[in-house]
Amino acid sequence: MSVAGHYKGQLTRAINTLKRKIAEVDPALFEQFDLSGDPGEIKSALFNHKSFLLFTSRSLQHSLDTLQQRWERAERLAESQPDESGELPLLDEFQAHRDASDGDELVGETEALIDRLQLPSLELPESNGEFEAFPEFWDIFNTAVHSNDTVPPSLKFLHLKSKLTGSAASTISEIKCTAQNYDEAITTLLATYDRPDILRQKFWDQLQALPPSAGSAMSQRTLVCKVRAIWAQLKNLKEQPGSTPLMRMILSKFPQRTHDKVGELRNKNE
Repeated sequence: MSVAGHYKGQLTRAINTLKRKIAEVDPALFEQFDLSGDPGEIKSALFNHKSFLLFTSRSLQHSLDTLQQRWERAERLAESQPDESGELPLLDEFQAHRDASDGDELVGETEALIDRLQLPSLELPESNGEFEAFPEFWDIFNTAVHSNDTVPPSLKFLHLKSKLTGSAASTISEIKCTAQNYDEAITTLLATYDRPDILRQKFWDQLQALPPSAGSAMSQRTLVCKVRAIWAQLKNLKEQPGSTPLMRMILSKFPQRTHDKVGELRNKNE
């Protein structure tokens, strides 16, 4: 095989690999991502989705880089072998081979596909500055966008701005939307709303504001459900929900006979 034939064979293999990688991209990656359901399950599903997006994007980029590198080597070879008039007939031969394989169109298609893979196809929740809702917003935004290495900071910033309303939007409104300022915007936002101390106090206040239950079993079950919901959020903030002051507060919401039964159970377990 001639040297030119060897280089054309290398180009053909790179082009065919890229075509195969494009054909293997799952169209489901671009479907709207379902954000309904349990926040913990959503975060896990988002992480898995983002990981597959990242793998697919990097696989395509690797194959594209391989094709570009082989083309550049072919160009260098052609430039090193001009004819007597200074023309580059070998370059024309390589270009004709690339055109026959739709090489330029393939490169453009791949670049467009990589751009589409940079962000998951989902509708992220918005944040209006409510402290209670911010942790869920940040968990999802962080997983889907902030920690996504394939998304440039400028695009992350644009996506962030589109999801902030109310006081949250005002917090970073004076920061210019540039790649260099993205980290400053995130730092400002987290310093303002990622405040476990404020959230703990709010949940304590919610517990204190719960009205005492009546004596019926139904009333006590309803109160237990409300306490459990607040209890779970306190645990997420690394609070110790079983602390003595908190238990006293909770027990004060129930009838005396319930206190007595709790005491009996404790004595049996000790």
